[in-house]
Amino acid sequence: MAATHQDFDAQEVKQALTTLQQTVQEVQSNQQKVSEQVDGLRRKLASEGGERKLLSDQLGALSARVDGLASANANSSITTAPQAPKNNNRNARDGAR
Repeated sequence: MAATHQDFDAQEVKQALTTLQQTVQEVQSNQQKVSEQVDGLRRKLASEGGERKLLSDQLGALSARVDGLASANANSSITTAPQAPKNNNRNARDGAR
């Protein structure tokens, strides 16, 4: 009977080892998948970082152009502003007659 009990214990150990090996293989497989997903996310983040940098540079250039146009418009308004009252004064004098 001792031999049968030992055989049964050896069989249980073999089965436990087989189950453990399968579990380890599944964990390794899942670990590989997760590693690949992380690598993909890193690549995507790097790509998006480059796109954000490009957009930031374009926005800076556009902002500078808008500032330049606003400044030119302000200078143009200052130059043309004194002429407007002359026309209004003339119209006021013509209307008074």
